[in-house]
Amino acid sequence: MNIDIETVSPTRSKLLCSVTPDEFKTEIDSATRDFTAKAVIPGFRKGKAPREAVAKRYGADITTQAVNLTVNTYYRKALDEKKMKIFELVTIKDVERADDGGLRFTAEVDLEPEFELPAYEGVPVDAADTPTTDEKVEAELESFRKSMASFKDFTAESTAAENDMLNIAYTATVDGKPMAEAFPEAGVLAARDASWCTIGSKYYMVPGLTEALVGAKLGETRSIRVVFPDDYHNEKLRGVAADYEVVVKEGRHLVVPEIDAAFLKPLNCESVDMLKARIRTHLESDARRQDRERRFGQIVDFLLKATPFEPPAAELERRTEAALDRLVQYGMRRGASKEELAAERERLMVTARQQADSQIRSTMILRRIAEKLEMKIEDDEFRSYLGELFVRERLSDAQRKEIVKDRERLRALYAQALAQKTLEALLEKAKPTDTLHG
Repeated sequence: MNIDIETVSPTRSKLLCSVTPDEFKTEIDSATRDFTAKAVIPGFRKGKAPREAVAKRYGADITTQAVNLTVNTYYRKALDEKKMKIFELVTIKDVERADDGGLRFTAEVDLEPEFELPAYEGVPVDAADTPTTDEKVEAELESFRKSMASFKDFTAESTAAENDMLNIAYTATVDGKPMAEAFPEAGVLAARDASWCTIGSKYYMVPGLTEALVGAKLGETRSIRVVFPDDYHNEKLRGVAADYEVVVKEGRHLVVPEIDAAFLKPLNCESVDMLKARIRTHLESDARRQDRERRFGQIVDFLLKATPFEPPAAELERRTEAALDRLVQYGMRRGASKEELAAERERLMVTARQQADSQIRSTMILRRIAEKLEMKIEDDEFRSYLGELFVRERLSDAQRKEIVKDRERLRALYAQALAQKTLEALLEKAKPTDTLHG
């Protein structure tokens, strides 16, 4: 076999493989023997037909099998001979018989990136722990109270207050012209017949609209000027001043329960102080987790900056598409229209590619460090990791069983578990500093 290597990019190469006539004949003979052993031809017992009869009846199938065997066998031999470290086989193409009776094919491969590990012990991380203050405990208690609240329909005398819900209809104009005409891409921002919103919410799709509805009553119409912020996700609307005519159609008051004996009893708390103590314990645990995750992020950022290399192209494209899909779904949940997302696609694609690049490179760097540290995940560790993951993501028994049966998913989860264990080891060796917390 003759092998030529053609460099496509720093991360991709082509192996131009030429198999000799004798080498290909060996595979033809092997395929013929296989067909002969299984062939059923009239006039002969199974497996007893002469080679010539088998070749005549199954010639095309024999050739196809021989070609597949040749490509598989000699692709692996080519890798061994050239001592290439392959991340993945991208494609086999240009498979053709040579004039001399041999076989030619091209294997396009993405290479395992070559890079030098930086000094990974003593990575700087911030030394500041997040405090759990009395103010945070009180805020969490108030948030918990609101989570136990119920809603009561508006009466004619009701006025909207913060956290109440309103069902509104609106139309918008810009400089006296309907917003739908001035900005066709505005979509639902220009007009809606019915839309539920929460008074004071920062996440409503029309920025600042809900704050201006405090004190509104059923059937009331309000004129509200909205100036879209300079960082609004739709670039064409940034800085635009729109005049909204808003009609209140329905309303629901948020009724927050008092913290009394009836409130505390289902929680098995004898007093407010006992409930606050539980909240403090929860907040302290959450703060420790967030501090650890923040420091993990600082370690990853350090490693990425210190270890520049190009990730494998095919994997980068797959991860980019997945990241783009997540960004689009997030935009849709925030109320962005398909038209807005289409207009933002180029910017979203840049963000998605950056996320994918960081994800791939950090995984490779951490895997290489794990090899240096001879780190492994034992079976009981992996079971514990999966158990925590299943609980955290609230997966059903059926979903858990599907994951356990999916080998590719399990391999990916194992890599995640190993990366986390590696980060924990690096955090133990990290160098705390007061200059990174912020």
